Amino acid sequence: MSQDSGSTPRTSVWAVVLVAWSVFELASGGKLRWSFSTATLDQHLYLMHALFGALIALPALAAICKAITPARRTTRRTAFGVLGLAATGAAATGLYLCLAGSTAQPSSPRDAHMVTSAAVLLLLLGAAMTRRVEPSPEPARSGIAVLGPLLALAIPCAATGLTMAVWPLESNAVAFPEKYFRKTEPFIPSRLKTAHGGALKIESLVTGHKCGECHQEIYKQWLSSSHRQSTISKWYEKQVQLRMDTSDMRGYAGARFCGGCHEPVVMLSGNLDDGGFGPNYPPNKDEGITCVGCHRAVAIRDTVGNGSLVHGANQPYLFQNHENENLRTLGRALVRGKPDLHASDMMRPELKKPDFCATCHQVFFKTLYGKLFLIQNDFDVWKASPYNKGPGHEKTQRCQDCHMPLVDSRDPAAKNGKVHSHRFIGANTGRPFQIGDKEQLARTEEFLQQACYLNVHGPDKLEPGKPARFDVIVTNANVGHNFPGGTTDMVDAWIEAIATDAKGQQLFASGLVDPKTLHVDPASHFYRTVPLDIYGAHLFRRDLWNTYRVKEARLIPPEKSDLATYEFPLPPGTAGPVTFKARLRFRRSNQRFTDYVFTDKQMVIPITDLAEDEVRVSMEAQTPNQDQHLKPATDVEDKSTTGGSD
Repeated sequence: MSQDSGSTPRTSVWAVVLVAWSVFELASGGKLRWSFSTATLDQHLYLMHALFGALIALPALAAICKAITPARRTTRRTAFGVLGLAATGAAATGLYLCLAGSTAQPSSPRDAHMVTSAAVLLLLLGAAMTRRVEPSPEPARSGIAVLGPLLALAIPCAATGLTMAVWPLESNAVAFPEKYFRKTEPFIPSRLKTAHGGALKIESLVTGHKCGECHQEIYKQWLSSSHRQSTISKWYEKQVQLRMDTSDMRGYAGARFCGGCHEPVVMLSGNLDDGGFGPNYPPNKDEGITCVGCHRAVAIRDTVGNGSLVHGANQPYLFQNHENENLRTLGRALVRGKPDLHASDMMRPELKKPDFCATCHQVFFKTLYGKLFLIQNDFDVWKASPYNKGPGHEKTQRCQDCHMPLVDSRDPAAKNGKVHSHRFIGANTGRPFQIGDKEQLARTEEFLQQACYLNVHGPDKLEPGKPARFDVIVTNANVGHNFPGGTTDMVDAWIEAIATDAKGQQLFASGLVDPKTLHVDPASHFYRTVPLDIYGAHLFRRDLWNTYRVKEARLIPPEKSDLATYEFPLPPGTAGPVTFKARLRFRRSNQRFTDYVFTDKQMVIPITDLAEDEVRVSMEAQTPNQDQHLKPATDVEDKSTTGGSD
């Protein structure tokens, strides 16, 4: 429409639209800034806020470029220049918040975005008010002029409602398959539960690589961990198959005893059952104990163990588990929009408690003879140890403080440049050795070598033809539970002791490893438990449901010591000095069980030397040349042996 040169120009349709959308942007931005939650409305509002912000910025910037010409009046050029700066600032800060919001800890970028967006609205509103809307003799056109701003404002509101209808926030809860073996206490004999009593969508449990899209450093740590390897360990697979074949609960029902901790993907989805995917389902093998295996737990049932966690079915963010990569990108943008909500959802207070670890690292069952057998009892021992000063006490050392130490990181989850390591370093040297993970193996061995001290004490003098006696004291110096911990019927931990004369000839030996079979001398001084069946046979295959009694249980409590005494005759003419050397050795799996697991080949598991010491004693009456750095023995339990322990 043409205008008289002397009249005030009418407000254009685009000006009305831009002002109306700017009002939407300011209102939605205020809502998101001060009361953003993971509610469906807020998430869709965030997406529409970003979309219409971009739609405002593009034509506004184009109009500014067109308006700033030498022909324009100076006042108008200045006004458009200010508007241009405000629009540029709003667009730049908005883009920054979308792309890097997860690392934007200070509030200044968000505040700057709010200020510049408000400036754009005020400038557009001022520009619109300087233009005169002349009354139209046509009632219809006058109505449109009045309803125009409202219609423009309705567009983003309608778009928000439409996306909410197309992409609702869905729950991860699903019903168990119709033929699932039982609907009440469905995960028996595991003590795992879900808050809603049903199963979970399997795609909501396959999350490792999805979490790794943002948390790359933590994801890389987890890939090396025993949690990640929990379902693909040959030792574990053999154990589960044995339970499925021979326990009182056959088939997948028996596998659920282990699956409650080791296989959350098929367990929580109701697929560890006849007719389900079963333990060989590829994503189950790939994930192991996946991120949500811990981070989606909403409650701790108790510290009795056997998987005593309660898992929730909530899916707090849109597109979180969507197959479409572009939609998952939008989901990550929602997380970045308010990262503290994501952090509070994924880092529940329960995760920081040692009780959380107890839910899987306390393991028991009732044997066929009605007896309770503790396979693993680390939490109860820690709870009664000097490391536990009480909940919240600054000197309490939790499970997480040792097994998830703070490490340098630039991960989005880092605080002050640190995250808790997700390598979950413990005592498992077998798995990283088997798969060739040299870094994980080196870190595990370094961790183990901080566990204990070993001190050797000998006599002041020795006489040929008479018995020689040496004491070896092993102190559990830095382990918050028994040494060894974990599945103590499976490990090899023992003392190797060797005495030699001045010519290097061996006078005595205990704890040697057979170079062919790789078995340890059975008369060695071991730290382990030895379960027996009703006939007195050693349950070396770990069919522990057949346990009738425990023959041997030698474990060292925290900050306690164990004494092993070695006595042997010295031949006449022994040349002094006599050197007595002892070392504490560790192997994750005893060779007999490993041979049972790997029937097709001999698997060599690395032996790690945790501590060692030696003394030299002359054949004359003089003070032995003992190391001065040795720590005094305290709280020693005398378990003397002659020529080694049975």
